[in-house]
Amino acid sequence: MNVKQLGGLFVYTNRLQLMAEWYQKTFNLKYDYEQAGSLHLRSFYYSELEGEKRYTIFSLAQAKEALPERPKAFVLNFRVDSMDAALAYLKENGIEHEAEQVHEQGRFAWVTDPDGNRVEFWEDTVAS
Repeated sequence: MNVKQLGGLFVYTNRLQLMAEWYQKTFNLKYDYEQAGSLHLRSFYYSELEGEKRYTIFSLAQAKEALPERPKAFVLNFRVDSMDAALAYLKENGIEHEAEQVHEQGRFAWVTDPDGNRVEFWEDTVAS
């Protein structure tokens, strides 16, 4: 098996509406799709294969059963064009973030979503 790329991230939550509103506000996401209020998707175009566009999906979905509170074991990473613009957007919207860090791979900042998941902003040091 050879994994080539991330196809999607599907986050299940007990509080879909709260999470959807938070991600919309915090990341200025426009959801592409909603099904009966239970599924929100955001697609990120990355290439074409045999003439058809391919996307990486970010989805929030209502859990079918109540999820237990548990320690979080992952970080969701969103790549941004400009960390300066991202941080200015957060400040303008009253969204608190952890202090920015700069590493050889780029600039990073973090927020925590309403379910306690850590979410990272990343501005790559190499232009794409």
